[in-house]
Amino acid sequence: MSVVKLNLLKKYEIAKELSYVKSSVVLPCGDIVILAGGAGEEWNKNYLFVIQGETTHKILLDCASGLENEPVLLKFKSGFGVMADASAIYYYEDILQNPRKINISNSGVIPKIARLRSCPSVSDAKEFAIGFEKAVYFGDARNYALLNLDLALKVANWEYFGAIDSGAFAYHSDKSYAPKIDSFKIKGGEIYAFTSGGSITSVNKWGMDYYALVQISRSGKVARHIITSENLKTDGKKRGINAKFTNSDFVILTPVFKSDEWRGKQKLFSLSGCEYLDIVLPKGMSKHLVQNIDEKLFLTSLYDRGLVEIALCEVQ
Repeated sequence: MSVVKLNLLKKYEIAKELSYVKSSVVLPCGDIVILAGGAGEEWNKNYLFVIQGETTHKILLDCASGLENEPVLLKFKSGFGVMADASAIYYYEDILQNPRKINISNSGVIPKIARLRSCPSVSDAKEFAIGFEKAVYFGDARNYALLNLDLALKVANWEYFGAIDSGAFAYHSDKSYAPKIDSFKIKGGEIYAFTSGGSITSVNKWGMDYYALVQISRSGKVARHIITSENLKTDGKKRGINAKFTNSDFVILTPVFKSDEWRGKQKLFSLSGCEYLDIVLPKGMSKHLVQNIDEKLFLTSLYDRGLVEIALCEVQ
């Protein structure tokens, strides 16, 4: 198995002012934007933690729409945007200035009972797959919608709302619920999704029945299985994988338990090479988790009842 070794570039202390990393983007100018939840009494707030060289900024998201929807962070070629609900995108050209609001013309495509979820989504085009949840609200994406955004014209519209076909997964036992979606990626016109199964047997422990990385059609039909686990419930062992797509060829795979075959250590999966890679973190950073990858830049975080620090690393 191939190995990716990392060197430390810079650490930033957070002092547990934020809870955990929901998603992140690395901008063309080199700035890094992290969407994170508040800590302690601010558990119901969302912040943008911005790294600009030696300087950091913690910015409260004032475009949040309450507890029903979760904000979504998106990277564009020239900047980034935040969605607070299905009706608009707040586009940032400069993180230190107020964002520009871009209304979504046909928000009626999204069912009124659907709730936006902070499901990481990356794309190399104008279209993004956005995670939603409807009918049962556990805070997890089981539905998705396709969003088309033209920044030049400052217009956006929804093109589809649905779910991934559960019939394509042999170990999806409860057909009344669609698979839970961890992350989306659109590359070269193809849509990729990672699902961490369909059922939950312990608090926040998804991926204990099966997990899969698939290519899907616009309507949610599974066109290709790239990674498919076995039935994880057969031997009574606690296993499972969650995953994030990145702005690179790699998918970040994170074990749900520290006692599984991977001993709780993250791995990378190459979409182009269809191979797994081990991660060797810098000395003293064994408890860090990789959160995002942009070319050779790796963003990691250390969690201990709140975010302790963020680190930037590069491939050795």
